Amino acid sequence: MTSSVNNLASLLCSVVNFAQLLTENDGRYKLFSSVASDQLLIETLEIDIDQLVWFYANNRPQSITGARAGDPQVSLHHLSPDEAINAVHHLFHHGYTIALNEIDKISYKCAKLCGCFQEMLAARCEANMYMTPPQSQGFRPHRDPQKIIILQLTGTKLWRVAEDHTSEANCVQIELRPGDVLYMDPMVLHSAETIRETSLHITFGFEVPKVKDLLGMLFERSAAHTSKLTGLPDLDSPILYPSIIDRIRENFDSILTELSKHGPVPLAAFEGKEPPSLLSDHFSTKQSLLFRQRD
Repeated sequence: MTSSVNNLASLLCSVVNFAQLLTENDGRYKLFSSVASDQLLIETLEIDIDQLVWFYANNRPQSITGARAGDPQVSLHHLSPDEAINAVHHLFHHGYTIALNEIDKISYKCAKLCGCFQEMLAARCEANMYMTPPQSQGFRPHRDPQKIIILQLTGTKLWRVAEDHTSEANCVQIELRPGDVLYMDPMVLHSAETIRETSLHITFGFEVPKVKDLLGMLFERSAAHTSKLTGLPDLDSPILYPSIIDRIRENFDSILTELSKHGPVPLAAFEGKEPPSLLSDHFSTKQSLLFRQRD
């Protein structure tokens, strides 16, 4: 499994050239067609929707939302697990997009994929999954504050992206099919809808740290762990001598080395642990087959 995750991450990074896209920001979008084969997606992610919904309902109900353009978003955080599962089915079969937010904190495979991106790109990565029934639109045209990469897993979805990035008047239409990737810079106006079939996609959000972010993190780490620093005077002491600067440099070098060993999002909670097999024990026939066509 790990090798297939690495293969998918390497393939996406090489074909899409994430590194260049993440360092530039000129208000653009870009489509990459047929980047990953259906077989690679299946081998890598092995998405089981019913299992995911059950796991969210029992562990992170606050991270499931239902969205339908023009209506208020529906939160399930106040429901019991059984009520949340029934609500997901009800919403989905009434045209709502089901958003499984922070799926990198639920799915081991998605966590590993985000971890691979972080190691390759030195950028914080998080992921949400969206499943939309046919002939439905989850969200009105909107802008995302971070760089996003959309990976279409199953079905098709029609995206409308504003050419001038500010107005709906001049939009280009892009249909994503399984294995397609769509990149967008921050604040690019866009919307999406399904036409003839159910859609499932993952949106990866990337936050590229700036130099000031790194310096702030180094300072906070130093201040919080002064016992681990060696040979430094009190942190409130003025810097008057080259020897003090040398000691600071040595300690910051050691902190940078330590930080480079870990991605911004810790994966320790997932290491060596596959999610439990929940489907057979907790799903009735009525609750399964989330993707059946609506009546």
